[in-house]
Amino acid sequence: MESTAHDRAEGEGSEAIDVSQVRPLKTRFVALALVVFLAGLAGLFLLGLAPARLRRDRLADAAALLDAIPVVNVTHPSLAPAQDDLRLPADVRAFAEATLEARATGYLRSLKADLGDRVTEGELLAEIDAPDLDAELVRAQAAAALANQGVVKAQNDVELAKATLARYEGLGQKGGVTQQDLDEKRSNAAQAEVALATAHANVTASEAEVARLATLQKFERVAAPFQGVVTARDLDVGTLLPSGANGRVLFRIARTDVVRVFVDVPQGDATDVRIGAEAVLTVRNHPGREFAGKIARTAGALDPATRTLRVQIDFQNGDGLLLPGMYGEARLKIERRKGRTTVPTSAVVFDAAGTHVWLVKEGKTARLDVALGIDFGTAIEVEQGIAEDADVVTNPGERLHEGGAVRVAGRK
Repeated sequence: MESTAHDRAEGEGSEAIDVSQVRPLKTRFVALALVVFLAGLAGLFLLGLAPARLRRDRLADAAALLDAIPVVNVTHPSLAPAQDDLRLPADVRAFAEATLEARATGYLRSLKADLGDRVTEGELLAEIDAPDLDAELVRAQAAAALANQGVVKAQNDVELAKATLARYEGLGQKGGVTQQDLDEKRSNAAQAEVALATAHANVTASEAEVARLATLQKFERVAAPFQGVVTARDLDVGTLLPSGANGRVLFRIARTDVVRVFVDVPQGDATDVRIGAEAVLTVRNHPGREFAGKIARTAGALDPATRTLRVQIDFQNGDGLLLPGMYGEARLKIERRKGRTTVPTSAVVFDAAGTHVWLVKEGKTARLDVALGIDFGTAIEVEQGIAEDADVVTNPGERLHEGGAVRVAGRK
């Protein structure tokens, strides 16, 4: 009995201890859940409030921007320099270039020059063996000699016919011959004259054939037409010419002591190009090196396809640094007409209404339609005159309109 009562007392004591531990835990859990819930509500509120405030700020900024007076930068027009450098792509070519092909029919006997050799005018480059041509020349010379002998015979026949006619005419006066005999002798004399003329014509034809074949025989020796360098040699000794060439060249020679540089000048600059004006050439193969030359000639007409003027510039090339076929940049000294007005390229506006610039007059904008000239890159020529002290807007925008108020940056 006593043990049971004691056990019950201990059990009641244990239950009291457990309750005291559970109640604080429940209280802390509820408080934590309440804090998390309130934090979530605050977060949701802030998430909804921030976009609304951002939109409100943006609308306020847009309204302020619309109501604000535009701020512009201005500059005064300037006069373009009297002399200007025109930079254009340049194509370097040999001053003279010739392709040598076989004129005589035969076999290539020998070569006296090869690729890269420098040759002088008239120098022997190759020899061609043409036996058929040589035989034709001998035959033609024999035919010419035979024709000359024919002339001698015809001349003798003429002299004989004339002497016979003279005797018959003398006898005819005495009545010793008939009129028939006299007419025959006169006909013989006339025929002898014709035969002599024919013999002379045969001689002329024979000599012409000899001259033709002799000229062809000279082509058996191929010589350089001018001083230069051999830039191509496609055929070897023993090749049958010309049928064996198959479009290949015997030699190609280029004169490189002087080179020609061609540039295509745009229409806007074409009328300012002057023959004899200085020019400078640069190529990437020789960085920092400038080659001096002069404008030699122009085409005198624009290419209708490109609206450009072909200009030739000659450069001395004794050191051989410039090779035909090089690509570079030519800088031409152009004398411009005086009194040209230029404005910054950024100041020009292109729209459906045309080309114009904006001017600032007494704090308000004024539109001025202009016609453009030469584009210098950062500046452009304005054909229509603008006062030298005019304020030209360099940063025009869509907010500018005729008579609108603006504020010039840097001015009070």
